[in-house]
Amino acid sequence: MDKRAAQPTTEIFSVPTNEGALWTEAFGSSSDPAVVLISGMTGQAIRWDEAFCCALARDGFRVLRFDHRDTGQSVLIDFNSTPYSLDDMADDVIAIMDAQGIKQAHLVGSSMGGMIAQIAAIKYTGRVQTITSMLSSPITANFSAGMPVDDLPGPDADYVKRRAELIRNPPSDFEEMIQQRVIDYSLISMPPFDPQKQEAFIRAEIARARDYAASWNHLRAMERTRPQDRRPLLKQLRIPSLVIHGANDPSLPPAHAIATAEAIPNSVLLILDGIGHEFPERAWKQMRQHFMALTG
Repeated sequence: MDKRAAQPTTEIFSVPTNEGALWTEAFGSSSDPAVVLISGMTGQAIRWDEAFCCALARDGFRVLRFDHRDTGQSVLIDFNSTPYSLDDMADDVIAIMDAQGIKQAHLVGSSMGGMIAQIAAIKYTGRVQTITSMLSSPITANFSAGMPVDDLPGPDADYVKRRAELIRNPPSDFEEMIQQRVIDYSLISMPPFDPQKQEAFIRAEIARARDYAASWNHLRAMERTRPQDRRPLLKQLRIPSLVIHGANDPSLPPAHAIATAEAIPNSVLLILDGIGHEFPERAWKQMRQHFMALTG
């Protein structure tokens, strides 16, 4: 049977690490080349839409998505006693590969996940076949608190202002918190934005989280990550790389993608018109086409 026409098989399993277990889900055949999808800050596995995962599996890949530490069904960390950085989260990716007997994988990371993919490629030469860095940066920092380098811009000023206004009015109850999160997502998205769909997604993340608030430890992990500027290390990579960014991203302007692509030798840069800091369904086809070219 043509695998492109078949419904991919799925498997859910728990990956042990030194800190605890990581909830992981796989799509497709274990005999196919592996792709590990890495979510952004506070992101659970479900940030990668199931339909997108199935589409990649039908393209001929074994697709893995997982809950980061401190998100979803994965291990909760006492950050004060056991602080971690994105280097440790890159180790988590390799632990997932080891648990599945995967010697090499294609890494696809979004936002903070793109930073983790970059770090994994730098640390684990030979384990990473390709990287796709989406909506990301070669810099790791709390960007809202200021840029650690002079040659890359911070978030859009209007976005910073509108988000600051949102933060100055904290929610008074659970339902208000949900609506504030919807507004927060709307600030980084381009039309058409569906608030009802976004609300349903937020509720789904909260429902499956062991401790929803713990995911904000990721910001602390980013602040601990060194070096903050990976460009000298990225210049040493010798693997096929794809850099994807939204032309209208207000939180990480496209200059960050350009800098990433310039740092990684022979990388491919794809700037998507009409896309913010998001990966909506209307961007899937272009991403898959370029990913197939990268990995083919």
